[in-house]
Amino acid sequence: MMGEGDTRPGAPGGGAHELQFDRAGNVIVGMDNGTVKYDPETGRFTNWAAGRAMFGLDPDGNVWNLQRNGDLAKFDTSTEELKRTTFQIPKNRGIYDTDTDSKGRTDLYIWTEGKVGIFDPETAKYSEYLTPTPMAGPRRGQIDGKDRLWAAEFYAGQLLMFDPDKKILKEYPLVTGTKPFTAPYAEPYSASADDKNQIVWTHDFSSSRLYRIDMNTGQSTEYMTPSNYEVRDLKVDTAAARPSGTQGTALPSWHGERGLGGQRRPSGGCRPRAGRRPGVRVRAGVAVPDPAAVARVAPADGGLLLGHAVARRLAAAPRAVRERAELGVHVRVAAVRRFCRGLLGQDDPG
Repeated sequence: MMGEGDTRPGAPGGGAHELQFDRAGNVIVGMDNGTVKYDPETGRFTNWAAGRAMFGLDPDGNVWNLQRNGDLAKFDTSTEELKRTTFQIPKNRGIYDTDTDSKGRTDLYIWTEGKVGIFDPETAKYSEYLTPTPMAGPRRGQIDGKDRLWAAEFYAGQLLMFDPDKKILKEYPLVTGTKPFTAPYAEPYSASADDKNQIVWTHDFSSSRLYRIDMNTGQSTEYMTPSNYEVRDLKVDTAAARPSGTQGTALPSWHGERGLGGQRRPSGGCRPRAGRRPGVRVRAGVAVPDPAAVARVAPADGGLLLGHAVARRLAAAPRAVRERAELGVHVRVAAVRRFCRGLLGQDDPG
């Protein structure tokens, strides 16, 4: 679906921004005014004329999203009929992401006000919590196995942990010892939790760095990416095994653009790896993971999957898969033929 008046390839202002898997293995894709379910066993698509680009998915397969009128909506994806229930909650000045935990509670990332909102359907109670740093800008993130929300604080340059059961909010700097709103002015856009290894991964949107933060100690480890990447989302690949002989917890692996102007940094020992097909396909200018390639590569390589929502996306299929070692962690990169930044500003939804 195209955003109204948005003629940019990939419709970054109104197209899909994320997908999730329900417990039956169906793929749920959200977009403004639409939701699609894909059954990989039958190849069948089901669609509903309702939804938002950012959404939560509860254990029963219900989609949760905040409507443009400020109401929280839920609808059932087990039937083709649109069965929607709405709940009135206090208005806010704008959210970014939405996630739903294992108990069916929905978290709202109220980044314009520096808050986290949570709605409990069992009690129909809605509560809001201020981030410890005012106007920190919680943007995108993920809920871990303990129902704790981990959110990237885009303005404050920190990682936020919100525990709804203990009603605790705690922040972690990306660079140990730094204060919010000070140098190096990090802009974490998204975060993803690795429950098995008790690690949260995040990144700096503006400096091509990844950060691995220990859930228990807050200790941060910084990694440079092999090239300039404008990462807008990342997810831990929980199905992948850790490769032997590496010091890292997981192998960061992503698909994205080259550096500004199309230049690559000096790659040192970075050489093309022959005989392996990249785990990305490009359709209509949008980068799409190739299930066959991912299935073949992921169990051996492991790690993170990073994405983005740049206006023109990838203009051509990846040319080669390149591999290098960086601070003891192997990094796999799909190098693309040219960089197309498009017209998106850094605050454009992605």
